[in-house]
Amino acid sequence: MAVVYYLSEVNMMNEIDFQSLVSRFAPSTRQIYTNLWKRWQNWCADNSIQPMPITQEAFDQFISQMRSMNRSGQYVRHFLSVLRLVNEHLGYDEEIELNGEQIIKLRPPYILLNSAMMPAPGNYQLVEMTREDWAKAIQRAASEAQIQSYIGYPDTAKHVQDITGLPIEVNRAETVLGDSATMFIVKLKYRVSNPAEKGQFTPTDSDYAYYVARYTKA
Repeated sequence: MAVVYYLSEVNMMNEIDFQSLVSRFAPSTRQIYTNLWKRWQNWCADNSIQPMPITQEAFDQFISQMRSMNRSGQYVRHFLSVLRLVNEHLGYDEEIELNGEQIIKLRPPYILLNSAMMPAPGNYQLVEMTREDWAKAIQRAASEAQIQSYIGYPDTAKHVQDITGLPIEVNRAETVLGDSATMFIVKLKYRVSNPAEKGQFTPTDSDYAYYVARYTKA
C-alpha cells in the first residue's frame, strides 16, 4: 500500500530531519545552514522540484536562475555545503558540480598542509575554495574527526586558527598518507623570492590561497 504525504507533512519531516542533521554544529552555523536550507526548499517548491536528494539537473537549474537574477557566484557557493551535507546524509553519491568544478566530498582522515604537494604516489583531485567556504569545510571536518596538522610555519598556523577557531599545531614532520585522505591546504599565493627570508615576514590575510584535495592511493 502506497504511503501518501501531504505537503505540510513533507515539509515538517524535512525540517525535523535537517535540524537533527545540523545539531552537532555551533548555534550560529546551525542558523545559517537552516536559513539556506529553507531558501532551497522554497525555491524547489516555487519550481515544482523535489528538494532532496539534490540532483545535478536541479542544481544547474538553480544556478541558472540565480545568475539571471544577477546573484554572485559566492552567493551560489554558500548553498554548496548545505546541499552536499543533505546528499551525504541521504547516501546520495552524485557529485554536485559548479562551473565544471567538482565538489569534493569530505571523508576522514583529514590532514592540514601549507603546500599543495603530492607526498605519495596516487590520484589527487584538487579544488580551490574561498576563505569562507574553506573555513566552514574544515570546521565541519573537525567536528567529525581529528585533523592532523602538518603546518610548518607559526604564522600560517595562527592564520588558520584565527579564521577557523580551531587549535592548530605547528608540525614540521614528514607528511604521511595512507590509502586515502582529505587534504586541507592553505598556502601563499606567491613564492618568496629570497628563500632566506621564508618564515621571517608576516603574511596578511590576502596573501593566502585555499584548497581542498582528495587523495586515493594508486
